[in-house]
Amino acid sequence: MKKWMKIIFTGLLVLTMTGCGKKGNVVTAKDGYAEGSIGDTMSTAWFTFKINSAKLADDYKGAVQADDGMKLAVVNVTVTNTFEEDIPMYDSDFQIQWGEGEDDYDFPVTLEEPSLWTEGMLEESYELPVKKSVTGDLVFAVPEGIHDFLLAFMEYYDTEDEDSEEGDVFFIGFQAE
Repeated sequence: MKKWMKIIFTGLLVLTMTGCGKKGNVVTAKDGYAEGSIGDTMSTAWFTFKINSAKLADDYKGAVQADDGMKLAVVNVTVTNTFEEDIPMYDSDFQIQWGEGEDDYDFPVTLEEPSLWTEGMLEESYELPVKKSVTGDLVFAVPEGIHDFLLAFMEYYDTEDEDSEEGDVFFIGFQAE
């Protein structure tokens, strides 16, 4: 949780800068973070990812319903393995952020309720083969009335003492209607 707090505060800075620049760039991290927009390809140590589209909905294919006062942010992403071996992936590798509050973020709805997974979503966990891509939806519960978001990913490296070391952080700013 503490590690994600750093992402949230960094995200606030990026949120104010989102929308500057061309669409469709390949973005790598500089000084520990990278920022992009819909259509930009974010290049991490192991894979690339990009947002293809994003929208708000009251339900997702009849399988997931938004609670009162909430909407579902449906973010369609493509993830491509650029590493030399298969990599384990999780839908919860990604986080959505909004606003300036300490609690203005969430993980996909399947993190706490795996039974909500339905066809079309990225799987809760999967193996991504070398040079292969997967495209699917990340579904997040977000407050109604919010339209500006960040999709965040932070690199973590396992160390010899079995702790994790933080790497670069990546943000894609987007609007959803």
